[in-house]
Amino acid sequence: MKFIYEWLNTRVGPVAIQAGHFFLIVHKKRCVPAVKEELDRLGIYPSFYNQLENCIAEFPSRTWTYGIEVLQRLQKENRDSCILTVVNDWQYVRKAENLSPGQARHQFYSIYRNLFENYKACLNNAEMSGQNILCLDRFFGFISETWLRHRIQRRLKNLAKNTTTSSLEWKQDQNEHRDLVFNDLSQACKLLVCGQADCAGEVMELVYQLYAKGYRNLINFIPEECEHPVNEGTRRALALFRFPDFSVLNISVPFFSKDFGSIGAKQKFRVHEVEAKRAGANSIETFIKPIGLR
Repeated sequence: MKFIYEWLNTRVGPVAIQAGHFFLIVHKKRCVPAVKEELDRLGIYPSFYNQLENCIAEFPSRTWTYGIEVLQRLQKENRDSCILTVVNDWQYVRKAENLSPGQARHQFYSIYRNLFENYKACLNNAEMSGQNILCLDRFFGFISETWLRHRIQRRLKNLAKNTTTSSLEWKQDQNEHRDLVFNDLSQACKLLVCGQADCAGEVMELVYQLYAKGYRNLINFIPEECEHPVNEGTRRALALFRFPDFSVLNISVPFFSKDFGSIGAKQKFRVHEVEAKRAGANSIETFIKPIGLR
C-alpha cells in the first residue's frame, strides 16, 4: 500500500475510500450479497457458488481489508476520512425469476441495516467503529448503484434544462433516440443514452455526492473489468461539475480468486490517477494518468 500513502502525502483535504464492492444475487427467493463469508454464514453452500462464478469472488472482502488498512492509517494521522461500499444491485437481480429487481433491492436493504459480520470484524480489529462509515441516502455504508443512476439522470436533465452554455445538449440519432452529449471534453461523450445513465454515470454521481459532503480525495478500489467506465465517469464528473480541487486514485483489482494468487502474496494493481485543473475562466482540463502496476 506504499504507493497509496505516497499519493496521499501529496494531497490535502478529507479522504473517502470506496472498498468492499459486491453484487446482489437471488437465491431461493432471497436477495443476498455475493460475499463468500456472508454466504457461508447463511448456510448457502459452495455448490451455489459454481452457478454464479462470475459474481462471487474474493474481491469484496479482500478490498474491504485494503480499505480498512488505509483508513486506519489516516485515522492515526488524525486526517478526516471515511469508508463506503458501492453495491451493484441491478445486474444480477434483474435476472431473478421469483423477485422483481425492486423487490430484491428492498428486501436486501431492509435486512442489511448494518455491515456484514466479516466486514464488521475487520473494522473492529482496526479499532474503528460505525462513525467511520459514510452514509449517503438511507443505507448504512452501502451505496446503491441504482440510486446513483437515478440521481445522476435527474441531475443531468436538470442541468441541461437550466444551462446557458452549449457544453450540454440533447442530440437525436437516426433511430430517433435522444442522447445527452457533453461537448467540453477533448471528445464529445454521451452522458445519457435514451435518457438513461450507465456505469460511468454512477461514478459521476458518487463524485458529486462526496464533493458536496466536503471530501476532496477518493481512493476507489474497483474490479479490473470496470476500469474504463470508472475512469471515464471520474473524468466527466471533474470536468462537468468543475471540481479542480478533487483528486481520485482508481485502483483496479483482480475480481476472481484465481487472479489473486496465494493468500498473503504481494498483489499487483493497475492504478490510474484522475485529476483536473482550470484551463481558463470557464473550462476545466482533465487528466487520466496511468501510474502502472503497483
